[in-house]
Amino acid sequence: MSRQPLASLAITIPLAVAVLLGLAGCSGLPGSSGSSGATGSSASSAESGGMEASVSADASESADPSASAPSASDTAYESVDPERFQKGAGGPVAFASPTGNLNCAIHAERSAGFGYAAGCQAHSLVENLPDCDDPEANGPLVALQADGTVHTGCSREGIFFRQDPAVLQYGEQVQFQDVTCQSSEEGVTCTGLGTGFTASRSAFAPLG
Repeated sequence: MSRQPLASLAITIPLAVAVLLGLAGCSGLPGSSGSSGATGSSASSAESGGMEASVSADASESADPSASAPSASDTAYESVDPERFQKGAGGPVAFASPTGNLNCAIHAERSAGFGYAAGCQAHSLVENLPDCDDPEANGPLVALQADGTVHTGCSREGIFFRQDPAVLQYGEQVQFQDVTCQSSEEGVTCTGLGTGFTASRSAFAPLG
């Protein structure tokens, strides 16, 4: 009678051990390792996101919002010798724009040229002077007068035209006596005697 329980125990114990081993083996199943994989993926994504954020931050730091292309008003003009534009000693400084449309001059003798200190005339029509409808016979004119006033109108005379004038290139300026003229893609600007004018295809006008 006492041997039968011992035999039963001999069978039960190995079965229990087998069950425990089986349960322990379940922790190595793919399902249990999924959370570990997800955690690794999340960590990888976080690291990747951190790198992207760092790159974005570097890019935004390297971009200077205040940086901008220089405007036309910031042009640094190169001064040129007025003798380049004179045909003879003491003569007017006469020049043409790079396109050849404008002919301008700074007069040495202010009593000559109707008292004009400087001025320009155009070979084309000028938008704000519609009455000057014939550049050859009734052309647009803008002039700085010896008394410091600016005159615009039409002229039948070539007051500021000279034969084969030298060209005042874009970015250049010439100073003669008390007048300075500058050439840019927008046109010619001359200043002196406390005032000045601009000359272009769109307008002949006083400064200001």
